[in-house]
Amino acid sequence: MKNWVVILSSLFLFGFCETLTAQDCSSMIFENKVVGGIHVLRTNPQIVVVRGTYTYSIDFRSDNLGLMAKVYSQGGEIFNQNDEMI
Repeated sequence: MKNWVVILSSLFLFGFCETLTAQDCSSMIFENKVVGGIHVLRTNPQIVVVRGTYTYSIDFRSDNLGLMAKVYSQGGEIFNQNDEMI
């Protein structure tokens, strides 16, 4: 009986173990370097809104100032601080 418990528990544990692979995000990264001990990372602009004749896209930047996002408007309104994108 004890052998069956060991065998079944081994099968149960190893049956749920599998290798998890992460997404390949290298196509989204524009710049990735270390300058003076500070990791600088910048993404390519990603389109988030497409409506008729205008498009809004965003890119993310990380440096010594923290995480920032830059929003681009193509054919739409120019953004002001505290504007909302709907």
